[in-house]
Amino acid sequence: MRSRVRKAALMALAGVLVLGLVALVRATETASSEMGQDAMQNGPPASTLGMPNDMAGTAEDSEWTVIVDGLVQAPLSLTLDDLVAMPTSTVHAELYCVGMPWTPIAEGNWTGVRLGHILEEAGVSPEAVKVAFYADDGFTTDLTVTTAMRPDITLAYEKDGWPLTENLRLVVPCKWGYKWITDLIHIELVDYDFLGTYESAGYSDEANIPEDIDGDGVGDACDNCESVPNSDQANTDGDDWGDVCDNCPTVATPWYTPGGDDDCDGFTAADEGYIGTDPNDGCPDGSADDAWPPDINGMGCGSHNGQVNILDVLCFKPQFQEGAVYDPRYDFNASGEVNILDVLLYKPFINTSCTNP
Repeated sequence: MRSRVRKAALMALAGVLVLGLVALVRATETASSEMGQDAMQNGPPASTLGMPNDMAGTAEDSEWTVIVDGLVQAPLSLTLDDLVAMPTSTVHAELYCVGMPWTPIAEGNWTGVRLGHILEEAGVSPEAVKVAFYADDGFTTDLTVTTAMRPDITLAYEKDGWPLTENLRLVVPCKWGYKWITDLIHIELVDYDFLGTYESAGYSDEANIPEDIDGDGVGDACDNCESVPNSDQANTDGDDWGDVCDNCPTVATPWYTPGGDDDCDGFTAADEGYIGTDPNDGCPDGSADDAWPPDINGMGCGSHNGQVNILDVLCFKPQFQEGAVYDPRYDFNASGEVNILDVLLYKPFINTSCTNP
């Protein structure tokens, strides 16, 4: 009787161990599939989508080239040396896996060549509408020609100053990781709606993170005009705001310049008329009537110095929520009282200096 019990117990234990081993193998396979090509993406299984292999080796392991052809005027065959010899571009971007959207799986400064520069060298034909990208293991993705010409789209060969483990990575800020193809060997310009591996499986072709309010194909986190369509992201002065929503597009400012801001100081002429400063003079020269609005320590509290620093903060604080008894210089939004909205308007100017356009 004891022998039977012992035998049954051993068989049960063996069954548990087998089930545990199967579960472990499946979990390992799932994790490997999800993390394969540090990009990307759980979602469709790697076995059906041909996930690119991010650890295929470095450029030193074998000679490789990237072919640029299709609807171009001058097809290219580029080696790593060719790319390094081109003008460099460095962008800071986070890589998000569509299956793990809560945290980036890679982040840093990606250095390489602006994709738009390569396409300009090849000469894109007018009839081209899509750019198709092919990895050496069969993985594919795509971008519209307009998106591909964005200044932040980069063919990277370095990250944070170190060579990438893959030969080349397409860096596409604010788009899901399945657009960040690696071990790229072929770029083709086509005149039809090419869809890549994930895109043809039903994933968003735009792949914007997290959303695109103005529908211009640039995710809000990267859009320099979040609520005004500007797919080309044109930004003449190089500040944080694109030309179409920047009232001073040729003057780089650390603050947003709204419509009606004639002196590029961040305040409209109407509000400056209420505040009591000169709407045509962006910087102070020591007099009270043309002081830069945020440099508020010139109104009976120190002197104008062209900088917004701790002294201005100390001068501003006593005015907060004083209602009718206040200096209009502190009422940035000309609302008739100094409140939290003025604090929010004031905050971007702290630790900035005034410069005339």
